[in-house]
Amino acid sequence: MNKVLKVLHVATEGFVKWINNARYISTFLLLLLFTFYLMTGTRNLCEDQNYSLTPWMFPFVMNRTSTVTVFLLIYIFLCCDAPFIDSQSPYTIIRAGRINWIIGKCLYVIATAFVFSIIVYLFSVIVCIPYVGFSFNWGKIIQMMAVPTSKQFISQYLMMGPAVSVQIMEEFQPLQATALTILLLWLVCSFEGMLMLTLNLYYSRTVGVVAATVLVFLSYFANQFVSIQNSAESKYIFYFSPASWVTLSRLSSDDRIHLSLNYEVAFLLIGICVFFFLSNRAMKHKEIEVLPEI
Repeated sequence: MNKVLKVLHVATEGFVKWINNARYISTFLLLLLFTFYLMTGTRNLCEDQNYSLTPWMFPFVMNRTSTVTVFLLIYIFLCCDAPFIDSQSPYTIIRAGRINWIIGKCLYVIATAFVFSIIVYLFSVIVCIPYVGFSFNWGKIIQMMAVPTSKQFISQYLMMGPAVSVQIMEEFQPLQATALTILLLWLVCSFEGMLMLTLNLYYSRTVGVVAATVLVFLSYFANQFVSIQNSAESKYIFYFSPASWVTLSRLSSDDRIHLSLNYEVAFLLIGICVFFFLSNRAMKHKEIEVLPEI
């Protein structure tokens, strides 16, 4: 029980530091402003049509590669200094023990990914107040955005905002689609965070950040590669591009990629576990070096 308490203490102390840390405050402010910008067209449509927006827009917010890329880059900035060694860390490591400390930091990364995913979802709803109304159905606004009636409608409401997909609406229930999107974003962010933590332990802070960033931009490369090659074999690049898995379109039976949800979840969970094992192994003999805070 004592070990569990030590692990939990290490995991939770990181959240306490959010309150007075300018980097965390600015990160979530940036997140809010970006989400507000994304939902501008949707808010205008609600106002013009006098319809309420249901809280199920999130799967379509995450249905653009560019949008997912920005959100993941913001998360990388949030966790770029993993395993978060500061001036207090040597004393915390002595009190908790090396293994308990690194387990706590791993849990903190995963918990941060979950909090980040929930906040992104909540922001997508909050920025649309007072036009939000609850329903278990998709709602009029989302249905209108799924079938645009003119080029003017597209340019006015859909250019940079959520990419509403008829296929997603037909294959998933609103609550199911939203929950799956939050789950996939959480797992992808956890994977990215654990990758940075592990590489930062073995090498340096720069290596972890570069690797995570390359993995994010791989989704862009994958889309371009598939569109150029346009062959059945080219789609397999998506099997190694976790940043591409946040969108539910990859799970749609009508999508030419059509990945399996079981594959995505299994790949991400196994990867997180591997990084967990490697980080614990590295920490046993790691020389603690206090780096300047970002």
